[in-house]
Amino acid sequence: MDFVFDLQLFGGGESSTTSREIPAQTGNELALENFLLNSASIGGNMAPYAYQAFAGSLNDVFTPNYNDAYGEYVKRMDGNQQGYTNYLLDAIGDYQSAADDYKRDMYGALGDYKSSMDSALAKYNQAADKRSPLWDDLVNGILPSQYAANRQAALNADLKGTMGSAINNLASRGVINSGVGNKALDDISQSASDTLSKRYADDLQLEASLLGQDRANYRDAYDVAANTAQGKYSNSSDAYTNSMNQYANLYRTKIDGANAWAGKVADYTNSLRDTMFGAQQASLSVPTTYLNYADQLMQPVNNLYNTMYSGRMGTGSTTTSTDSSSGIWSAVGGLGSAFVLCFTGDTLVTTPDGYKAISDVQVGDEVLSVHDGKIIPKKVCHVTEPESRIVDDVYWDNGTVWHCTPGQRYFDGKHFVYIGNRHIPAMVHNGEPTRLLRVETTDRHELVYDITLEGFAGENVFFANDVAAEGFGD
Repeated sequence: MDFVFDLQLFGGGESSTTSREIPAQTGNELALENFLLNSASIGGNMAPYAYQAFAGSLNDVFTPNYNDAYGEYVKRMDGNQQGYTNYLLDAIGDYQSAADDYKRDMYGALGDYKSSMDSALAKYNQAADKRSPLWDDLVNGILPSQYAANRQAALNADLKGTMGSAINNLASRGVINSGVGNKALDDISQSASDTLSKRYADDLQLEASLLGQDRANYRDAYDVAANTAQGKYSNSSDAYTNSMNQYANLYRTKIDGANAWAGKVADYTNSLRDTMFGAQQASLSVPTTYLNYADQLMQPVNNLYNTMYSGRMGTGSTTTSTDSSSGIWSAVGGLGSAFVLCFTGDTLVTTPDGYKAISDVQVGDEVLSVHDGKIIPKKVCHVTEPESRIVDDVYWDNGTVWHCTPGQRYFDGKHFVYIGNRHIPAMVHNGEPTRLLRVETTDRHELVYDITLEGFAGENVFFANDVAAEGFGD
């Protein structure tokens, strides 16, 4: 960065100036002005040496060859890619073979199960079909012929004994053809009918019991066959599934191993890149120190100017005149202009309640700032008077654009950095750090504004269009 000092501090050249009607200068103010000029002379003479040291130290900045690092990464990946691919293909082949075996075995087990179930069901249906007519007859009261034969034989035996005894008894009494004999015969007939009816009902109940037990027997046989088939299928299925799971776990282990190997290669190259970047950042500390020192040489003059200028120029009316020589205050104004750090009025300042144009920010307002690396609200303690300055257009890689004076600095989270440094990213509110793409110098004059926040000067930070910026006065 080049500093241009106004040679009209010590005389001549016709110029048009804007001045204020201010109170008469006191002796103390004159002494202060002289001290200011002396300080400007000392700082101005020493600053170029610091900037020369800064320029010289830039030659010693380590500039890593990231292309070579990337080439090494590609070489390592390409050299092992075929082995990696073959390894994965083998793992996939083993897994596919196991899957084919599993499918074949499961189909076989399912076929055996279906065959066993079909056989058991056929036996059940065969037995049911064989006994179905007996159930139909039982429902209609029809019993197998053997039941009728047995009932007839039993009835005949009973009648033979009963009739013989009755006839003998009547004959001995001499009344075999009497009404008493007929009554006896009727009683015998009724008893035989009752006996026959009872035995028929007993036979029906017996037949139903026998058929029910028979049906339970062949149903139990079916259940035993079905359970046996189900158990065999379940055992086979579990065995085949466990085997398949073992192959799946082995496949996952191989895949994890291959990916871990690829990750180690990537980690190595990323670590190499980070190491190179860290070395580059470390080597930048020397020129950054010189740059900050050169800036600090002029900082006391800047602060003194602002204090005195605000005190004397804050009252009175503005007039415009043309003179062949500028007064001491115009010289002071020219000196101070080299250090103005400001933004155009449409720049948005981030506040706890949203965004506010910097031209609308007032003393006492709260804006978002930084303390110990954390984003917190801080109060505005000073607002600069707007001035017309040449502004630059600053472009960031996240799409943000600044319109600010050339001396503006941004904040990287720990330090203030001049715009123009593309290597150190700027802190961003609610986003990843952003790097500067380019700075376009213009001859455009615009009204610029700046603010100062309460607290430590090293954290005099606010967010301009969500990118951390240095506030006025640091």
